[in-house]
Amino acid sequence: MQEHIDPDGVTVVSEIGAVDERPAIHHVELNRRKCTCTEWAFRAIACRHAIKVWDEYHARLKDIPIDQVGKRWREWAVDSKPWFLAEKFIKAADDLRKEQLIAPADANIIDDVKCFPPIPKATLKVRGRPKLNRYQGG
Repeated sequence: MQEHIDPDGVTVVSEIGAVDERPAIHHVELNRRKCTCTEWAFRAIACRHAIKVWDEYHARLKDIPIDQVGKRWREWAVDSKPWFLAEKFIKAADDLRKEQLIAPADANIIDDVKCFPPIPKATLKVRGRPKLNRYQGG
């Protein structure tokens, strides 16, 4: 890993390959959330190279208290998306459950155009082949 880690720039990480024991080199960009291994792009969760760079960067800065490192690391790895974090997901589900208990389905709910899509209108199209062009047997 490089001496100086710039979160806005590219950091080069090398690892020993499991198959051929040759070093593989990956370029990690922390703030752009990119790595050349492409695991980050496919999973939307930080790859092991990015996590190593993030961990090393904050270890050098010593800006995160020891008891908060794990929590901050997990939130950063998933870009603070609540569906990846069990704690936030459970809290959101509890909030939703409380709202359902307060306003059940048969309650008078005002339709808000900004929140719900419009109700589709019935079409008056005639289904099937047009009657004018049908083959007349005979």
